[in-house]
Amino acid sequence: MSLPTLNHVFTMAITPKEPINAGETPRGKANWFEITDGTITGADGSHIAEVTSGGGDYLTRYVEDNVAEVDMRLIAKDSNGELLRLSVMGYDYLDRATMLALDGQAGEDLGSDTSNITEPYGFEILKCSTASQKYRWMNFAILLARVNFVFGAAGIDSVVYKVYHVTN
Repeated sequence: MSLPTLNHVFTMAITPKEPINAGETPRGKANWFEITDGTITGADGSHIAEVTSGGGDYLTRYVEDNVAEVDMRLIAKDSNGELLRLSVMGYDYLDRATMLALDGQAGEDLGSDTSNITEPYGFEILKCSTASQKYRWMNFAILLARVNFVFGAAGIDSVVYKVYHVTN
């Protein structure tokens, strides 16, 4: 039996708004991030779709473990006007500075950061639902993303997903 192969199929960059903190829950610290826009480009750099406003991430953070659980829904529109509905779930592994930035405390003193994470990253699964004939294959694909964060003065400016199709 052969091992699965990862084929880079697209890159998605999204722009989250400031988090809305929903407080401590029994499962962790709850946040909601509205996604205002973004782009999806093919592995070759070609334009695939624009992420529309109205989507968001219901993020649960396990602050002491520097882990964030992602539960995101997005809508994107391709150049033919076809919609792609994306559901995204997974885990992000954060350093202390990123965890503070999510609390609106960017640039604060980290004290003795004991995190062994040197650069925040994540692995997330994407599920697509679309009527587009061109992207119909994504309705039944296993899509895995490697996530990177782009930082600015106020915290996270954008999140970049390098998305791979898992094939046999």
